[in-house]
Amino acid sequence: MADKEIIISRMQQRRGNRIDLPQPLRPGEVALASDSKEVFIGLDPEIGVTAQNANAVSVNNITNGFTTANSYLNNNFVRLIMPSKRFSTGTFDGTVNNTTYKANSTSGQAHGHPVFNASISASSVKNVFDNSVFESTDFTGAKNGAALSTNATRTTANLLNNEFFVSSPADQTTNTTVTFGTNPTGTDDITLNYYANTDIINAFHDSGNIGSTSTVGFYQDKSVADYRQFNNAFIRSDYEVGTSFIGLENKHVEVFAESGALPSPATMSLTDIKITKTSSNTTSTVNLTSAGNLDLVVKAVNDANIFATATKVSTDRWYVAADEGFSITYTTAGDETLLSLAGQPYTRAANSIKGQLEDWIHGSLGDGSFNMFTAAEVGNKFNSSATRISKFTPSTSSDTLTITLTGNQEAENFSLISNKLFGASANSSVTGLTNVKTNQRLLTQDDYNVLLVGSASSLFNAIQKSCPASTTTSIESFGVVDVDSIIVEYSVKSTGGASGDGYSRTGTLHITGDSNISDASINDTGTVLSNGYSGVFDFTVAYNSGTSTITLSAANSLTDGTPRAATVKYLVRKWLG
Repeated sequence: MADKEIIISRMQQRRGNRIDLPQPLRPGEVALASDSKEVFIGLDPEIGVTAQNANAVSVNNITNGFTTANSYLNNNFVRLIMPSKRFSTGTFDGTVNNTTYKANSTSGQAHGHPVFNASISASSVKNVFDNSVFESTDFTGAKNGAALSTNATRTTANLLNNEFFVSSPADQTTNTTVTFGTNPTGTDDITLNYYANTDIINAFHDSGNIGSTSTVGFYQDKSVADYRQFNNAFIRSDYEVGTSFIGLENKHVEVFAESGALPSPATMSLTDIKITKTSSNTTSTVNLTSAGNLDLVVKAVNDANIFATATKVSTDRWYVAADEGFSITYTTAGDETLLSLAGQPYTRAANSIKGQLEDWIHGSLGDGSFNMFTAAEVGNKFNSSATRISKFTPSTSSDTLTITLTGNQEAENFSLISNKLFGASANSSVTGLTNVKTNQRLLTQDDYNVLLVGSASSLFNAIQKSCPASTTTSIESFGVVDVDSIIVEYSVKSTGGASGDGYSRTGTLHITGDSNISDASINDTGTVLSNGYSGVFDFTVAYNSGTSTITLSAANSLTDGTPRAATVKYLVRKWLG
């Protein structure tokens, strides 16, 4: 009778806001983004990694989405090249379970750096924390994307199938021997890493010199206040390609002037504080004559609505911060003492956590006994003196809204950190910023209905551009190597000052370009509704032969007696002819 028994059960899928979508979903895992009404399923990055774009991140098609993601890439990420050794496919043939390499050899990684920094002394292949040769348990290993394991009881004689054992000498010129529990085959891709993200965190927190090195722990070396320390969840390593990301929050990229302890925070008689923006040399003077205590000082600076803000840290400490460099001066010399805030320039290099971190990493890369970092990269460098740090230039495409990194873990780490940064910003009400491409969006019923009836109410999330009055605005650029045939469906809206006055337009742009002819052409068809308006809103294209790009622009001269801004929303279809 068991076969006739009816069992009633319920199966629910993962759900939540799109910004919290796991990066990645597990293969076959289904998730509902409740806020955006989208459904995703996880692909398997181990099956056709290239075809599935496992190392790529897509940027959500929202206003300024790609600009925001690219800004994070350039300003909020530090990429560390960690000591590692990669045995790529074809290294093994299934007949042996071990191999050797020297620590001064090439790493075999795509970044092209050796296992260890060239500045490391010949006998310094040791764990920086205990000054001992590396043991198997110091390493992390990955085989075809899956973690390998080891433990202190293992030897070459008693390894299990998914385990490894490393015999690591202190001398770079002596062979390191790696033994695996099973014979690797020609299709296996294996990486061994000397350090992990927990080691980076420990190096930041260490007091005094780290082990027997000349490098002092970052927080102590730069006197980093507790509230400016990194979120450990934003320090993430890729155990396949041997890199790590440090994700920086706004408090790490802003320029700050931090006070000492105020002598009398509850009772002060002040004149003013002058804060000058370095880029424009414009000075904002904040009147402090009515600010008799620290709370009122902070309020006065913030109420002034200038480019800088003030924050109270404790009963007797505060700071001023801005997105760029500035300087502080005083009309009355005694105010500097009362506020315990030095009158001086504050720069990105010296007075931002990112600039200080770059300096610290630069110094560590020159320390012959500190071998934790092989190299380091940033997008926009804050500290020009950090010459040992190079440029981070992953492949990006504004046309396809894609950022391509070295490995799938890098893509996952970037996407996770970027979404967390975005969620903490003023744009937090908007659904997620990025998504790894192995999180495949499914076609839903709403999408299908749209395809049938041609309604844009639920499928299309148009790109939006603001076009200020009496200006020409660049809308989008297309590289003709990849795209030379473009159709843009658009709408233009502008609201007049009087009731009933407005401008509304919908149309289609047909654009073509040719690198041989070095020219581009545009045809605009559509319909316009206008009341109380004069002037024109013109789309134009220009061909740049130097970069082989077509740039679409909009010239806005709309006016109802007062020049008016307009908003363009558009969708793009494009291909290579």
